[in-house]
Amino acid sequence: MSNTLSLNPILVDGMAAVRRPGLDSAPQQLPSPSEHSTGSLNFDSIKLGPRNNIKFHEAYNATVMLSGANQFSGKTDKEVAQTLRNNFDAFEDPKNPGAISQKMIRNMANSQLSGNYADDQNIMLAREILNRPDLNKLLDQDSVTGKQDGLIRKENTEIAANGGNPLSGKSDQKVAEEMLKNFDKLKDDYWTSSIKVDTLKDISKRSLTGNADKDRLTHIAREVLSRPELLKKLDNIYSKDGDGWIRWEALEYMKD
Repeated sequence: MSNTLSLNPILVDGMAAVRRPGLDSAPQQLPSPSEHSTGSLNFDSIKLGPRNNIKFHEAYNATVMLSGANQFSGKTDKEVAQTLRNNFDAFEDPKNPGAISQKMIRNMANSQLSGNYADDQNIMLAREILNRPDLNKLLDQDSVTGKQDGLIRKENTEIAANGGNPLSGKSDQKVAEEMLKNFDKLKDDYWTSSIKVDTLKDISKRSLTGNADKDRLTHIAREVLSRPELLKKLDNIYSKDGDGWIRWEALEYMKD
């Protein structure tokens, strides 16, 4: 009988599983091929045996390295932004304290996966941000001017994590005030004195462009449409109920 310890892979349901001496009482089973193909891995489905961080990270590392899948691909923009907010310090640019530069995001995304859980999470997060130009533009926009300067600040991640609209935390009065400030740009033409609700719907469907003025209108339209009670009030004040028109006087009334 040989005294040599074998570290050869153990086959579990047709897939290789790794057994480490002194750590595993049972082989760890990797996700099935169907899980590999989803592009968004569910690590809760991995059979880890005793639940501890060593086993979780081992299973994670093996899964990521084998599949090449990005676990953030199935997340919403809000969830991706929340993760960036929670890991802000790992991306912060030493040359721009308090901010993440686009250069830092690109450098992180270009790094090779190493099998280190924390490092690989940040690499995949950076790659996913670059794969979502609208989200990246939102993160890069100055929260006051709306202009892009190549820097992502903590307040930008907060805005994106809370729905991606700088008006999302504002009161109805403030939203009405923003509409009033941009009234001429939101209405259909120079001669009309009302904003058409259908026009707001069209504007809300536009992708963010990085142009501060255009994106501001997109944010306003999206925020108004996300507030049905506010929209109803604006539609019904100083015009026929439900006629689909928002008059200048209605915005003046609501902002006070």
